[in-house]
Amino acid sequence: MNLRGMLLGSLLALTSCATNDYNSNHSSSYAHDQENGNPAHNTNQAKKDIISMERIKELMKRGSEDEILKEEYENKTIEHLVYNHENPKESAKKYKEFVFQEDKKPEERNPVLVFFNHGGSDVESDPTGVGRREAIIFKEIERIYGDKINSLYFRIDWPTDENGKPTKDPKKIPYGGNLEKLIGTWIRAAPSLALYGQFDLLKGETEEKNDGKIKHLDTLFGGPRINEDIDKVIYNCRYCWINPNVFNISSDGNVYRHNNEWDPKLVIDKHKIVRNKQE
Repeated sequence: MNLRGMLLGSLLALTSCATNDYNSNHSSSYAHDQENGNPAHNTNQAKKDIISMERIKELMKRGSEDEILKEEYENKTIEHLVYNHENPKESAKKYKEFVFQEDKKPEERNPVLVFFNHGGSDVESDPTGVGRREAIIFKEIERIYGDKINSLYFRIDWPTDENGKPTKDPKKIPYGGNLEKLIGTWIRAAPSLALYGQFDLLKGETEEKNDGKIKHLDTLFGGPRINEDIDKVIYNCRYCWINPNVFNISSDGNVYRHNNEWDPKLVIDKHKIVRNKQE
């Protein structure tokens, strides 16, 4: 079975990706079908997507994003790039080579998911655990999609001032406009997940009609603050964000984007398009 058939098959029980109010715990803002009374998790594929709470706790105890992703580094299913503050242009060059895949023919290029975060210990740089939970989500998404999506962890450690404290010098802050000048993509801050693909539905491109180049589609900023939300975010990232935007697969035809926010926004309302055509 091809990828499209596999993903469509696992969508049979999925009915909607409508948004809910923003949750203070930073759980997913998409409606989770299990909560809406739909037995989405009863399908074999959905069951395979679930990560157990025991596994989540085990990974969180590792204490850093690098430790959480170490198996993927070893088997080279996730590439690891560390931002070089002494030579940022070299980091940008490696980033672009991985993401845009200009050394390959258009038909050989894959969608790309990039995890932006800082390094360090959980206490010093990630006291809430948001970054480590996002690393678990990133790890699981790679497991689900395998070689259908290229995955990169871009670790950007925050520079320090002469007192050893995080710098407030706007020229040295490694995100926002400073990073955009280097890699061509504006990233708000860490943690973030940036999604790249060959066609942008918002620009009228399709799988069949596009320029063949990899382009930035969207960025999800933030992560869950409690372990119990990880499974929900993985599920909704897959069915409501990645599938519609890079594989053009959606249970209801709708498309969502985050635009460097946590809360997703409905950007293509299939039902509204149908109504307008009927009118």
